Amino acid sequence: MQVLIVGGAGFLGANLVRRCLQEPDVRVTVVDSLD
Repeated sequence: MQVLIVGGAGFLGANLVRRCLQEPDVRVTVVDSLD
């Protein structure tokens, strides 16, 4: 499965990234403006 997370550098996004990476066969792409 592929997951796109927008705002992945923030608190909620970062926790969502960590959670997704715990699952097998998940590919995560993070997009954030870092503003």
